[in-house]
Amino acid sequence: MAATRAATDGRVCEIADLFPPAGRHAWIGRAAPFSAVPLDFTGCTNARLPGDLHGTFDSVWHVETPLSDHGGGRVELVVDEMIRLLGRHGRLVVRFRETAELSVISLKHVVGRRLDTVAGVGRQWSIDGEQFVEFSIERQWLEDRHDRRWTFAVVTQGRKPDMVVRFLQSIRCQDPGHEHEILVWGPMDEAYGPYGVRVEDRRYRDDVAEISRKKNDIAAAASRANLLIAHDRYTLDPGFLAGFDTFGYDFDLVAVAQWYDDGHPFPAYCALPGHALVRTPTTIHCPDANTLRPLQFVGGGLIVAKTRTLRQIRFNDVLFWCEAEDVELARAFRDRGLPPRMNPWSSATTHGVDRAWFDGHFTMETRYRELTAAPAPRPRLTVLGKVRREVARVVRRLGGGPR
Repeated sequence: MAATRAATDGRVCEIADLFPPAGRHAWIGRAAPFSAVPLDFTGCTNARLPGDLHGTFDSVWHVETPLSDHGGGRVELVVDEMIRLLGRHGRLVVRFRETAELSVISLKHVVGRRLDTVAGVGRQWSIDGEQFVEFSIERQWLEDRHDRRWTFAVVTQGRKPDMVVRFLQSIRCQDPGHEHEILVWGPMDEAYGPYGVRVEDRRYRDDVAEISRKKNDIAAAASRANLLIAHDRYTLDPGFLAGFDTFGYDFDLVAVAQWYDDGHPFPAYCALPGHALVRTPTTIHCPDANTLRPLQFVGGGLIVAKTRTLRQIRFNDVLFWCEAEDVELARAFRDRGLPPRMNPWSSATTHGVDRAWFDGHFTMETRYRELTAAPAPRPRLTVLGKVRREVARVVRRLGGGPR
């Protein structure tokens, strides 16, 4: 197809090049100008789309409305999810306005630093003061993204064997064929025998609690693609594995819903106030899973991660117990373009904890208030309409259309 040029806002845009090649395309919105699957993040908890869509598209287009309209704290989730829609080689085309929370620099930081991708820019242009960027995306380790096998690990000092047994039972009742691996990281107890576990009773320093080293050792020992590390106060709720079938296995660092014994929600998807890695008197419990605070994290009592990713990013070995190793880990993941995610379809229960203590150290936040409000929405097709009209003109002139 010959390149056709249209002058727009002082920039030259090769409209013909906007046409997608043959393949399967995801269109974020409702008014795709070519054959595509329409998708909408409205109402999606944690910007999570159905898991069976992951890895099935050749290109993803977010141009009907600006990416920036999602507002501060949600853009990272949306970008993460759009990349997960792509197969091994794909293309991501986004439109956005630069705001206090989103710029071409911050967007390229998230995409270009992403651990599991090799990214490039095919084209970059502007129309009416809005930016368009076409990223080429090469995804790595896709075999892990479809692998449903687990390593479940429990960290114990041997003082609560009954609680460890309850954890083991909660796994095997969902895995009667013993398909998944279980690691007990601590002393052996004969009560563990029927559950087909592997026990690793390693020595660590007595003067400090080397929780980060323990969890890194667990990641190194795990033999399955998906890793859950829990302290010896948890049980998995019925439907835990079925919940991940819904959520999908394309993830890197994930929280699951958690509950106290009495059925009240337990803080799992949390944040520290502010932007600095400093001690704070309270931690924020974030039931609003649709936004990310600057220091969003997955509570370290129970985390889910891809084994390969956790081996590469790792807990910080020099952080000990009560030194926010979970907060710092989530920060390291985000620095590699991998924000912590939330799976609301799977859950676990924490037992024997002092709810009054936790209530005194966590504040409940139902919505994200720190970032500035998103700008007033503009008509959905203000810019897209111009692009579509120009594309239609090119099609008529060339006597063809997109496949």
